[in-house]
Amino acid sequence: MRIQLVCCMVLLSLLCLPVSADDLQFNGGWITCSWSNDSQFVTIQAAVDEASPPSATHMWVLTVYSHRFEDGIFAWQIHYSETINSVLVLPSDFLTARHFTIEQLGIEAELSASGHELILHVPISGAIPRLIAGGDLIELHALWIQQAPLTAIMLSSLGEAVLPAGGGASLPELRNHPVSTSLFPDVDHYVQGQSILHSFILTSKPESGEDPRIVLSYTLMRLHDDQTSEFVRFAPIPYDFDSGTYSYVIETGNLESGHYSLVIGSANSDLSVRMEFWITSPSE
Repeated sequence: MRIQLVCCMVLLSLLCLPVSADDLQFNGGWITCSWSNDSQFVTIQAAVDEASPPSATHMWVLTVYSHRFEDGIFAWQIHYSETINSVLVLPSDFLTARHFTIEQLGIEAELSASGHELILHVPISGAIPRLIAGGDLIELHALWIQQAPLTAIMLSSLGEAVLPAGGGASLPELRNHPVSTSLFPDVDHYVQGQSILHSFILTSKPESGEDPRIVLSYTLMRLHDDQTSEFVRFAPIPYDFDSGTYSYVIETGNLESGHYSLVIGSANSDLSVRMEFWITSPSE
């Protein structure tokens, strides 16, 4: 009896584990994950067989559990249907959580005419560096069928491109980088491919005399001649508790030449500052 009980417990635990596969069939549907040939995109395709009334809203929800501290990404969740387009990103520091549209993050979505099939093309590094990576767990929901997850699949690392950590605080370039009291670098012109590296400390203290950590993130916008601004990138700014130092790295290799605005803001204070800079191509 004891042996049977142990076997049942082992079997149950195996059934509860996420499946590490790229093609998964489940009761009433399927999901596949694949890397692009250049390893820069992940395609997630899911479909269900269950029929639904024509008036039904086909709300798909995908929750991606990353839990990658070095990249500053804990999880993100996309809600997508005929009428809804929303992505909530939870960085490792939840105070910097933020909503986006799929367009802002460079995600391409295709919904079938019936609503029963969804295709997502997710960039590995776009507006949010390393948004998705091998080993991430993808949980699939179709809310018009049930609230509970239909299944979960683990993205393989095959074909994944090697990219620097999104947060940047652990990059070798920053280990001996000088620490400033300014939130921005002194340089306002960069050549495409040149990294924007900066470390700083906050010198202002709250009136209470205490020294709580101020949570910071940056938003990068491209400025156009017609006075419009285009969202380019968002990331939390990592903080070193031992040194009290904030550090960020912005890679410019994939950014177009032009005029940019870098805005640093806070989730738990009224701090908000802005600088402008230019990126030029190597041929200019």
